[in-house]
Amino acid sequence: MKALPKEAGIVEVTTGNRRLIHQRNRLQLSSGNRWNGIRLERLCGGPGEFSERYLLKHVVYLHLTPAMDSEWRFPGERWKRARISKGGIHIVPARIPHSGRWFSYAENILVEIAPELLAAVAPRQTQVELRTSLAIEDPWIAQSILALEEDVRCGTPVGPLYGETIGAALAAHLAGRYADLRQEPAHCGGLPSKVLSRVLEFIGDNLDANLSLQSLADLAQLDLYLFLRRFKQSVGLAPHQYILHQRIERAKSLLGDPELSITEIALRVGFASQSHFATTFRRIAKASPRGYRNAGVIRQVGPQETRGPTVRMRHDV
Repeated sequence: MKALPKEAGIVEVTTGNRRLIHQRNRLQLSSGNRWNGIRLERLCGGPGEFSERYLLKHVVYLHLTPAMDSEWRFPGERWKRARISKGGIHIVPARIPHSGRWFSYAENILVEIAPELLAAVAPRQTQVELRTSLAIEDPWIAQSILALEEDVRCGTPVGPLYGETIGAALAAHLAGRYADLRQEPAHCGGLPSKVLSRVLEFIGDNLDANLSLQSLADLAQLDLYLFLRRFKQSVGLAPHQYILHQRIERAKSLLGDPELSITEIALRVGFASQSHFATTFRRIAKASPRGYRNAGVIRQVGPQETRGPTVRMRHDV
């Protein structure tokens, strides 16, 4: 069989052929490979049907059009009708053979979630088995998917970290509410002080780069779920929030140099566009970059002297 790109997400049971999820639908938007562990696509099409297949990754569908009837069949079961409302959710686990058909035009946003991510965000779990859930209402999932879509439409202006954080939270939500697992006592402390210092130094040295959540977790030698929890316990902010604050503090310092344009400063602190930089700066600093510069409140400090949220250094083990 000819190898397909790594995003190929469906295997047809009768032939063993792989194909892309959007191959038989119109693709309106895709995140591509900008995030680790998750992928978003917005599709439209129908009515239609598909023969028995299975997904290579877990898939969550957000239905965007008016209420629609569909039918699904899983191994050992008869056809099951599911009427999904606008804003409704389908959750279909990886590696579960199923057939389906739908009876009207539909638009959906789907998010593929790697099984490895689901396992990583479940705290200290030996096994996580996602359950099939059709035509459910879950506003939290819907809002998370819409936030991911908006990030893609805006061109991921702060890099992959924001989307990966939402993806990890979405995976944790699925593991907690829609999966069968064995739970063990979770560690409740923060990051050890040496690990925290290493992570914060890495962030400070790479504010102009596309920092990913996975790279920070790897640096701390933790899975995504534990890293998110322990980082927030230590610092008081989620990683992407902390990085945004640090970028704004670095920008305040750079605004003291009249030779630097605001566009150049935005790029130096990791923003893809001046407009997104200005919006974030105004939200955090309560002033526009130009207003902050003109007000003469800039302190002349070096890159290592920028101040962000107070970090509570913990000596946890």
